[in-house]
Amino acid sequence: MSKRARGILIAVTVLVAVPLATSTVHAQPPFPSDYRGTVFVAGEPAGAGLEVTAQILDWTTDEAAPTDGSGEYWLGIAPTEGHYAGETIYFYVDGTLADETALFVAGESVDNFDLHVAAIAPPSPTPTATATPVPTETPGVTPTATPTPGTTPTTTPTPTPTPTTSVTPTAVPTPSAAPAATPTPTPTAASPDTTDGFGIGLIIGIAAGALVLGGLIMWLIMRRGRGQPPQPPPPGTRGQRPPRSGGERPAQREPG
Repeated sequence: MSKRARGILIAVTVLVAVPLATSTVHAQPPFPSDYRGTVFVAGEPAGAGLEVTAQILDWTTDEAAPTDGSGEYWLGIAPTEGHYAGETIYFYVDGTLADETALFVAGESVDNFDLHVAAIAPPSPTPTATATPVPTETPGVTPTATPTPGTTPTTTPTPTPTPTTSVTPTAVPTPSAAPAATPTPTPTAASPDTTDGFGIGLIIGIAAGALVLGGLIMWLIMRRGRGQPPQPPPPGTRGQRPPRSGGERPAQREPG
């Protein structure tokens, strides 16, 4: 097989196999990884109820990992796409960025990965409704009668209004509900894709077809080169013998 034929065969194989292999690799999500350790706040182990989350680029964990009474946590990280491999993982404790970071490796299990934060921001208080005071009605004053001329005016005493004390209701603070403990997520292994076998078989079939097609093309080229018929001698030279090795030609007899 000539060098040119080998080059054509290799080029056809690469053009068919590389795109299919690349699409198969990107279709599979990465295996999940998990981190375990203790959360420290201001150098002391944290209590129960703190939530630990992680972020990689624009992806964030779906569920937070709560800390137990000794401050320990267990966080599973399972992005849905494979381009997060090798990117930095940022850890948060109740929304506060921890000092530690890591690089995401699919299927990795890390123990004793402790997280440290200086302080936890207190939760914002729940606003309570303020009672609106009800206005108190002021008693009216009875007008005094005007005396008629010629008669003795009778003076009607004006009643003194009794001041009414308005009572302003006091707002009763609403008790805040205790945060419910979130169950610890159990990392689950990614279920294998049932279409992987079909995709691999398709790739192998296409690659084998390309090899057979390239071999057939090379065989036809070689057969065509070997099977060309001999060219007829030029006119006027039929019946003449080829020249001798010494370069001399035989003398031709004159007709008659």
